[in-house]
Amino acid sequence: MNYNVTSKVEEYFKSLNNELEDSNSLFKIPLIQVDNYVELGQLTALRFLEWVCLNPGGVVALPTGRTPEFFIKWMQYYLGNWEKELSKGLLAKIGFDSKIKPDFKSLHFFQLDEFFPIKPEHERSFTYFVKKYYIDGFGFDQKKTHLINTYQFTEAQKKIVGDIHNIDSVFPDGIIDLSLRIKKPTTEQEILKHKTIKLFDEFCGKYEEEIRTLGGIGFFLGGLDPTDTLPLM
Repeated sequence: MNYNVTSKVEEYFKSLNNELEDSNSLFKIPLIQVDNYVELGQLTALRFLEWVCLNPGGVVALPTGRTPEFFIKWMQYYLGNWEKELSKGLLAKIGFDSKIKPDFKSLHFFQLDEFFPIKPEHERSFTYFVKKYYIDGFGFDQKKTHLINTYQFTEAQKKIVGDIHNIDSVFPDGIIDLSLRIKKPTTEQEILKHKTIKLFDEFCGKYEEEIRTLGGIGFFLGGLDPTDTLPLM
């Protein structure tokens, strides 16, 4: 898929800080400097909204956990005040098209990662986070949202591992020995663990193939952290 990556948002924020103009020639990745973590969340939210408006039907991946806090808060603000911001706010100042509104239901969403194993309904799971903040919060279509279930076996997987309902039965001590990928299992429990690890390796391969089939991720946000995480868009 050919994405429209032009950005009035980036140009606007670059114009607020010309100090990096000369130094940007030293970097392979262009830099945009903002004053604080809150403003970084605003920049990222505006850039994402702009991208969604320009790329209906695209593929996106957004972060979970603590780092996207201000990204989400700014998204909630702009979605809740869209018309006002378009008429006399920052959306108008940057030059958002008043005839186009972001259509999240047209997008394909891919969950980035997940704990292994964890119940998807657990409030600390990333699946729970995606459902709460992105599906319910932003309005992504659940049918186009690709989630990572690391707890339950599918019926097809049960044909390989047996009538086992969840991963806790396979790893009751919570220890995942990844050396079982290559070493020969010697007990029935190790054989079961080997099969389970192999199944989830295959799941990851198929998951990445789904992304490639849809043309790759058009908008990837790896995280926003006030300490040491580089936000990638």
